[in-house]
Amino acid sequence: MDPLIIDNESKYTRGYASIHLDTKLQRVANIVARSCAPVHTLGLYRLSPDAIMPTRATKHSACWDVYSIEDARLGETGGQWRFAPVRTGWRLMIPEGFRIDVRARSGLAAKQGVTVLNAPGTIDHDYEGELMIILGSLNKFKIDIKKGDRIAQIALERVQEFTVEEIDEADLPVIDSDRTGGLGSSGV
Repeated sequence: MDPLIIDNESKYTRGYASIHLDTKLQRVANIVARSCAPVHTLGLYRLSPDAIMPTRATKHSACWDVYSIEDARLGETGGQWRFAPVRTGWRLMIPEGFRIDVRARSGLAAKQGVTVLNAPGTIDHDYEGELMIILGSLNKFKIDIKKGDRIAQIALERVQEFTVEEIDEADLPVIDSDRTGGLGSSGV
């Protein structure tokens, strides 16, 4: 089969039937469109000289790891929930129409029982304070977080705008289900 060649005027110069040319061109256009999707930039403003630039484990990682700029102890306050807000030293400049989701790191969760308490934590476009991560320990013992530790991961997510309105009972959908019991209504 002859190679696909496009000249300067974007016309095919080899002899395929026009239907094959259109199909091949559409496939190429789809591939190019996916690879040329806009890359959005998350601006970072350094609030502390100790702030460590977020990193990704690989070029294909969906999230960026964020680092602690202070030592913290989870469990210092006692009680069943052992938590602490941990500073990162960064203020985020989130593009309009986006939010940041803060997620737990799987290694911390699996090996030490450390999680992000309000996971995923949401940081809105208009938030102007420091990125702080609320870490919690699900263990009964205290866990020390050290300055420079990777403590969470962040993802830039598009915001879907929606409105809220009150409706009447007559507007409620009729669903063939007995799932009205609240938490656990679909089973454990």
